[in-house]
Amino acid sequence: NAMAYNDGKGFVDPFNGQTDLKYMALRCVGNPDERFNEDALRILRAIRFATVLNFNLKDNVKDAIIKTKKYLKNISYERKRQELDRIFSSSNAKYGIKLITDLELDKELEIYNLKNIILCNDILGIYTTLELSDKYPFTSNEKQIIKKVKEAVKCDNLDNYTLYKYGLYVNSIAAELKGISKKKVIEQFNNLPISNKSDIDINGKIIMDLLNKDGGLYIKEIYMDLEKQILYGTLNNNRNDLIKYIIEKYK
Repeated sequence: NAMAYNDGKGFVDPFNGQTDLKYMALRCVGNPDERFNEDALRILRAIRFATVLNFNLKDNVKDAIIKTKKYLKNISYERKRQELDRIFSSSNAKYGIKLITDLELDKELEIYNLKNIILCNDILGIYTTLELSDKYPFTSNEKQIIKKVKEAVKCDNLDNYTLYKYGLYVNSIAAELKGISKKKVIEQFNNLPISNKSDIDINGKIIMDLLNKDGGLYIKEIYMDLEKQILYGTLNNNRNDLIKYIIEKYK
Protein backbone atom coordinates (compact mmCIF):
# COMPACT_ATOMS: atom_id res chain seq x y z
CA ASN A 1 0.00 0.00 0.00
CA ALA A 2 1.04 3.64 -0.04
CA MET A 3 0.25 6.76 1.93
CA ALA A 4 1.97 9.99 2.82
CA TYR A 5 1.99 12.62 5.54
CA ASN A 6 2.76 16.32 5.89
CA ASP A 7 2.14 18.84 8.65
CA GLY A 8 -0.34 20.81 6.57
CA LYS A 9 -2.67 18.07 5.32
CA GLY A 10 -1.84 15.30 7.75
CA PHE A 11 -2.26 11.83 6.26
CA VAL A 12 -2.79 11.58 2.51
CA ASP A 13 -4.27 8.12 2.11
CA PRO A 14 -5.93 7.59 -1.29
CA PHE A 15 -5.63 3.79 -1.09
CA ASN A 16 -7.04 3.30 2.42
CA GLY A 17 -3.69 2.27 3.87
CA GLN A 18 -4.75 3.06 7.42
CA THR A 19 -7.58 0.56 7.11
CA ASP A 20 -5.15 -2.05 5.84
CA LEU A 21 -2.91 -1.37 8.82
CA LYS A 22 -5.85 -1.78 11.17
CA TYR A 23 -6.74 -5.14 9.66
CA MET A 24 -3.10 -6.17 9.16
CA ALA A 25 -3.54 -6.65 5.42
CA LEU A 26 -1.04 -6.35 2.58
CA ARG A 27 -2.24 -5.23 -0.82
CA CYS A 28 -0.64 -3.76 -3.94
CA VAL A 29 -1.26 -0.25 -5.21
CA GLY A 30 -3.32 -0.74 -8.34
CA ASN A 31 -3.31 -4.03 -10.22
CA PRO A 32 -1.10 -6.59 -8.42
CA ASP A 33 -0.45 -8.50 -11.67
CA GLU A 34 1.08 -5.36 -13.14
CA ARG A 35 3.10 -4.59 -10.03
CA PHE A 36 4.69 -8.06 -9.96
CA ASN A 37 5.24 -8.03 -13.72
CA GLU A 38 7.11 -4.75 -13.33
CA ASP A 39 9.41 -6.20 -10.68
CA ALA A 40 9.22 -9.83 -9.55
CA LEU A 41 11.30 -9.01 -6.48
CA ARG A 42 8.09 -7.51 -5.08
CA ILE A 43 6.82 -11.09 -4.72
CA LEU A 44 9.51 -11.89 -2.17
CA ARG A 45 9.16 -8.49 -0.55
CA ALA A 46 5.44 -9.20 -0.08
CA ILE A 47 6.30 -12.51 1.62
CA ARG A 48 8.92 -10.79 3.75
CA PHE A 49 6.62 -7.94 4.84
CA ALA A 50 3.85 -10.42 5.66
CA THR A 51 6.33 -12.51 7.67
CA VAL A 52 8.01 -9.74 9.62
CA LEU A 53 4.80 -7.79 10.29
CA ASN A 54 2.56 -10.87 10.64
CA PHE A 55 0.18 -9.41 8.04
CA ASN A 56 -2.18 -11.26 5.70
CA LEU A 57 -1.81 -11.17 1.94
CA LYS A 58 -5.02 -10.12 0.21
CA ASP A 59 -6.51 -12.79 -2.06
CA ASN A 60 -5.82 -10.81 -5.23
CA VAL A 61 -2.17 -10.45 -4.15
CA LYS A 62 -1.88 -14.21 -3.67
CA ASP A 63 -3.53 -14.82 -7.05
CA ALA A 64 -1.14 -12.41 -8.73
CA ILE A 65 1.87 -14.09 -7.06
CA ILE A 66 0.75 -17.47 -8.42
CA LYS A 67 0.37 -15.99 -11.93
CA THR A 68 3.72 -14.20 -11.97
CA LYS A 69 5.97 -16.39 -9.80
CA LYS A 70 7.73 -17.76 -12.90
CA TYR A 71 9.44 -14.37 -13.20
CA LEU A 72 11.37 -15.03 -10.00
CA LYS A 73 13.93 -16.72 -12.26
CA ASN A 74 14.78 -13.26 -13.62
CA ILE A 75 15.92 -11.97 -10.22
CA SER A 76 19.57 -12.23 -9.25
CA TYR A 77 20.35 -14.95 -6.72
CA GLU A 78 21.97 -12.33 -4.52
CA ARG A 79 18.70 -10.38 -4.24
CA LYS A 80 16.74 -13.57 -3.66
CA ARG A 81 19.09 -14.62 -0.89
CA GLN A 82 18.82 -11.19 0.77
CA GLU A 83 15.05 -11.57 1.03
CA LEU A 84 15.25 -15.21 2.12
CA ASP A 85 17.75 -14.27 4.83
CA ARG A 86 15.24 -11.81 6.26
CA ILE A 87 12.36 -14.25 6.05
CA PHE A 88 14.24 -17.17 7.62
CA SER A 89 15.75 -14.92 10.33
CA SER A 90 12.39 -13.53 11.39
CA SER A 91 10.85 -14.62 14.69
CA ASN A 92 7.78 -15.32 12.54
CA ALA A 93 9.72 -17.41 10.00
CA LYS A 94 7.32 -20.38 10.13
CA TYR A 95 4.57 -18.18 8.69
CA GLY A 96 6.82 -17.00 5.87
CA ILE A 97 7.85 -20.57 5.07
CA LYS A 98 4.19 -21.60 4.97
CA LEU A 99 3.45 -18.78 2.51
CA ILE A 100 6.34 -19.87 0.30
CA THR A 101 5.21 -23.51 0.29
CA ASP A 102 1.48 -22.75 -0.05
CA LEU A 103 2.18 -20.54 -3.07
CA GLU A 104 4.73 -23.08 -4.36
CA LEU A 105 7.47 -20.49 -4.60
CA ASP A 106 10.09 -22.96 -3.37
CA LYS A 107 10.21 -24.57 -6.82
CA GLU A 108 10.73 -21.22 -8.53
CA LEU A 109 13.34 -20.31 -5.92
CA GLU A 110 15.12 -23.62 -6.49
CA ILE A 111 14.84 -24.72 -2.88
CA TYR A 112 14.35 -28.46 -3.07
CA ASN A 113 13.56 -29.56 0.48
CA LEU A 114 11.93 -26.61 2.23
CA LYS A 115 9.68 -28.97 4.18
CA ASN A 116 12.81 -30.22 5.98
CA ILE A 117 14.03 -26.80 7.08
CA ILE A 118 15.14 -26.48 10.70
CA LEU A 119 15.09 -22.98 12.14
CA CYS A 120 17.78 -21.75 14.50
CA ASN A 121 19.36 -18.48 15.60
CA ASP A 122 22.06 -18.58 12.94
CA ILE A 123 21.18 -18.05 9.27
CA LEU A 124 24.02 -20.29 8.07
CA GLY A 125 22.72 -23.01 10.37
CA ILE A 126 19.35 -22.73 8.66
CA TYR A 127 20.94 -22.99 5.20
CA THR A 128 22.76 -26.10 6.40
CA THR A 129 19.40 -27.88 6.49
CA LEU A 130 18.40 -26.81 2.97
CA GLU A 131 19.17 -28.11 -0.49
CA LEU A 132 19.15 -25.23 -2.93
CA SER A 133 20.68 -24.15 -6.21
CA ASP A 134 24.44 -23.73 -6.10
CA LYS A 135 23.93 -20.40 -7.85
CA TYR A 136 23.00 -18.78 -4.53
CA PRO A 137 25.95 -16.64 -3.40
CA PHE A 138 27.87 -17.67 -0.31
CA THR A 139 31.34 -16.48 0.55
CA SER A 140 34.13 -19.05 0.84
CA ASN A 141 34.01 -18.60 4.62
CA GLU A 142 30.24 -19.17 4.70
CA LYS A 143 30.62 -22.31 2.56
CA GLN A 144 33.28 -23.59 4.93
CA ILE A 145 31.05 -22.98 7.97
CA ILE A 146 28.10 -24.73 6.31
CA LYS A 147 30.34 -27.69 5.41
CA LYS A 148 31.63 -27.97 8.99
CA VAL A 149 28.14 -27.72 10.51
CA LYS A 150 26.94 -30.51 8.21
CA GLU A 151 29.81 -32.64 9.48
CA ALA A 152 29.44 -31.64 13.14
CA VAL A 153 25.70 -32.27 13.23
CA LYS A 154 26.47 -35.96 12.66
CA CYS A 155 28.73 -36.05 15.73
CA ASP A 156 28.29 -35.86 19.48
CA ASN A 157 28.51 -32.12 20.11
CA LEU A 158 29.30 -32.65 23.78
CA ASP A 159 32.26 -34.89 22.94
CA ASN A 160 35.61 -33.29 23.80
CA TYR A 161 37.29 -34.07 20.49
CA THR A 162 34.30 -32.90 18.44
CA LEU A 163 34.24 -29.64 20.41
CA TYR A 164 37.98 -29.22 19.88
CA LYS A 165 37.92 -30.11 16.17
CA TYR A 166 34.99 -27.92 15.09
CA GLY A 167 35.11 -25.19 17.72
CA LEU A 168 32.42 -23.54 19.82
CA TYR A 169 30.62 -21.65 17.03
CA VAL A 170 30.08 -24.63 14.72
CA ASN A 171 29.18 -26.98 17.57
CA SER A 172 26.71 -24.47 19.01
CA ILE A 173 24.89 -24.32 15.67
CA ALA A 174 24.91 -28.09 15.25
CA ALA A 175 23.68 -28.58 18.81
CA GLU A 176 20.82 -26.11 18.37
CA LEU A 177 19.73 -27.87 15.19
CA LYS A 178 19.53 -31.08 17.22
CA GLY A 179 17.84 -29.51 20.25
CA ILE A 180 20.87 -29.79 22.51
CA SER A 181 21.32 -27.10 25.15
CA LYS A 182 23.76 -24.42 24.02
CA LYS A 183 24.62 -23.83 27.67
CA LYS A 184 25.86 -27.41 27.99
CA VAL A 185 27.97 -27.02 24.86
CA ILE A 186 29.55 -23.83 26.19
CA GLU A 187 30.26 -25.37 29.60
CA GLN A 188 31.83 -28.45 28.06
CA PHE A 189 33.91 -26.37 25.66
CA ASN A 190 35.16 -24.09 28.44
CA ASN A 191 36.31 -27.15 30.37
CA LEU A 192 38.46 -28.51 27.55
CA PRO A 193 42.08 -28.98 28.65
CA ILE A 194 43.23 -27.53 25.32
CA SER A 195 41.41 -25.47 22.70
CA ASN A 196 43.98 -25.56 19.88
CA LYS A 197 47.25 -27.24 18.94
CA SER A 198 49.37 -24.37 20.25
CA ASP A 199 48.13 -25.18 23.78
CA ILE A 200 50.01 -28.50 23.73
CA ASP A 201 53.13 -28.17 25.86
CA ILE A 202 55.53 -29.43 23.19
CA ASN A 203 56.55 -28.41 19.67
CA GLY A 204 57.62 -30.06 16.46
CA LYS A 205 61.33 -29.43 17.00
CA ILE A 206 61.30 -31.21 20.34
CA ILE A 207 59.50 -34.16 18.75
CA MET A 208 62.09 -34.34 15.96
CA ASP A 209 64.94 -34.17 18.47
CA LEU A 210 63.38 -36.88 20.64
CA LEU A 211 63.00 -39.23 17.69
CA ASN A 212 66.18 -38.08 15.95
CA LYS A 213 64.27 -37.62 12.70
CA ASP A 214 63.77 -34.89 10.14
CA GLY A 215 60.37 -33.28 9.76
CA GLY A 216 57.55 -35.15 8.06
CA LEU A 217 53.89 -36.15 8.19
CA TYR A 218 54.61 -38.25 11.27
CA ILE A 219 54.68 -35.04 13.35
CA LYS A 220 51.07 -34.28 12.39
CA GLU A 221 50.05 -37.82 13.28
CA ILE A 222 51.75 -37.55 16.68
CA TYR A 223 50.02 -34.24 17.35
CA MET A 224 46.64 -35.78 16.52
CA ASP A 225 47.39 -38.59 18.93
CA LEU A 226 48.45 -36.16 21.67
CA GLU A 227 45.31 -34.06 21.13
CA LYS A 228 43.00 -37.02 21.68
CA GLN A 229 44.96 -38.35 24.65
CA ILE A 230 44.89 -34.94 26.35
CA LEU A 231 41.26 -34.20 25.47
CA TYR A 232 40.04 -37.53 26.83
CA GLY A 233 42.12 -37.19 30.01
CA THR A 234 44.47 -40.13 29.46
CA LEU A 235 47.55 -37.90 29.20
CA ASN A 236 48.46 -34.79 31.17
CA ASN A 237 49.39 -31.72 29.16
CA ASN A 238 52.80 -31.12 30.66
CA ARG A 239 56.09 -31.45 28.83
CA ASN A 240 57.62 -34.24 30.90
CA ASP A 241 54.57 -36.50 30.53
CA LEU A 242 54.35 -35.75 26.80
CA ILE A 243 58.03 -36.51 26.25
CA LYS A 244 57.73 -39.79 28.14
CA TYR A 245 54.63 -40.77 26.12
CA ILE A 246 56.30 -39.98 22.77
CA ILE A 247 59.47 -41.90 23.63
CA GLU A 248 57.56 -44.96 24.83
CA LYS A 249 55.18 -45.06 21.87
CA TYR A 250 57.15 -43.71 18.92
CA LYS A 251 60.87 -44.26 19.52
